[in-house]
Amino acid sequence: MLKKFSKWILLFLSLTLIINTLSHSFDGDLGWHLRFGKQVLTEKTFPYQDTYTWSFGGNDWTNHEWGGDIIFWLLYTNFSYSALILLAGISIWLALIFSVKIFSKKIEISDTLIIVLLSLVLNFILTVRLAMLSPLFFILIIVTLERTEKKSYYYWPILFWIWGAVHGSWILGFIAIGIYLFAYLITNVIPNRYSLLIGKKMIWDNVTAVKISIATILSALAITINPYGLKIWIEIIHYFTEGYFKQFITEWLPSYTYPIFIWPLILGATALVFIVWGHVKKKLTLAQTLLFLAIFYATLRHKRNNLYLIILLVPIFSNILNLAIEQIKKPVNKILSKTLLIITIFTSICLIIFQIKDIDWTANPFQNSNVLARYGFPQTAIEFLKTDNKQENSKIFNEFWWGGYLNWTMPEILVFLDGRGTATWKINTQETLFGAYRRIKFESGGLEELERNGVRYVILDHNFSGYALPNTFDNWMFGENLDKIFALPQPHLVSRLERSENWQLIYQDRVALIWKNIAMR
Repeated sequence: MLKKFSKWILLFLSLTLIINTLSHSFDGDLGWHLRFGKQVLTEKTFPYQDTYTWSFGGNDWTNHEWGGDIIFWLLYTNFSYSALILLAGISIWLALIFSVKIFSKKIEISDTLIIVLLSLVLNFILTVRLAMLSPLFFILIIVTLERTEKKSYYYWPILFWIWGAVHGSWILGFIAIGIYLFAYLITNVIPNRYSLLIGKKMIWDNVTAVKISIATILSALAITINPYGLKIWIEIIHYFTEGYFKQFITEWLPSYTYPIFIWPLILGATALVFIVWGHVKKKLTLAQTLLFLAIFYATLRHKRNNLYLIILLVPIFSNILNLAIEQIKKPVNKILSKTLLIITIFTSICLIIFQIKDIDWTANPFQNSNVLARYGFPQTAIEFLKTDNKQENSKIFNEFWWGGYLNWTMPEILVFLDGRGTATWKINTQETLFGAYRRIKFESGGLEELERNGVRYVILDHNFSGYALPNTFDNWMFGENLDKIFALPQPHLVSRLERSENWQLIYQDRVALIWKNIAMR
């Protein structure tokens, strides 16, 4: 009884750690997600064309998170922002728990300890966004691939349909399935004398492989049952294949660039050693090994994949810890074991109380000055702009990552760009809208282009890098280069605005600068 209670206490501790981190986070794209959901449910219109920007307005766009936006709006308007915190937190928490099922059928205390420790490591990447729901779907796909005897893959079309409505990362599910099918084919093609490459034998047979292939095809078709049809597939393929924006958006930068999230890399590299050892000792199948290698490589390529890596580390380190416990020759004294459980429970309860007290149950994050200041959003500047702007549909050239925030806080104006158009929106066959944003901001001729398009306001950040302050490892790793990283070049657009007689700086604070086109009536 004491052992079972301690497991639940540790699991609840991990949940409070995750929720506490999420409650102090904010993602600017939340603005356009809520606005879309509101349009569908309150205004009874489904937006197929863009109406939020002046640069892309009137063009067709595909919202690969349409269902998630509706869910977010329903929860937000009925239960406040706290409901979104709980949804994101519980989804990540369940992903961590279900990941144990990849190798084990039963969750032990050692598993819960690993979950708690990795919940701490997750704190750098957790934000309230729809992407937080994806790891749960991903892990459920992996678990069904590992437990094919239960034939849960029959439910894949339903699972993929829900995933496809919530977030565009469903493509990762098909990649995982492809890895397992590829490993099965290789396992059956390679001669037995090369068994070292195969690892542990997969328990699949040909019938299972065929059924999984059929379930995959049906799932791919289920994805197309949405308001956009096949356009969803086209959108996601373009999103993952476009490369320009990945040079500038932090979450898409390689993990070895500043800021380095060192713990996931250390833990991932450590797990890699055990993965190779487990494969050679035939304790891991080729599919399991390839899956980890693929996620580890994807994490090195893009910081955002750290989330999937950390969740996959749970079953790996849980098994390592369980094996270590089994190797202890002298059994732990029962009295000592009971004492450790009591200490664990008492410590966990104290930590839970501390975490719960620190949770910020914000009802409206757009009015949470502390969180907005931490993430560099121009709350005070927007309040000023609301009082200065007297016209509907005023055009504004905005800092890219403030676009979603402006979509919600000032729906009466038209922004230049927000997170919807980062990868796939194009102004012509040669240039993406994000590329045009950087050209206008950093190259000559940008101000003239804004004036030709009747832009009334320009709002830019005031030397805010968006980076967290360097930790000890970053100081050691980058050294003098930190000055270059944090020394933001002044945009060419700013120098032109300062010299122009048509534009006046009407507002500035430590976060934002606002210019107004005084030549316009």
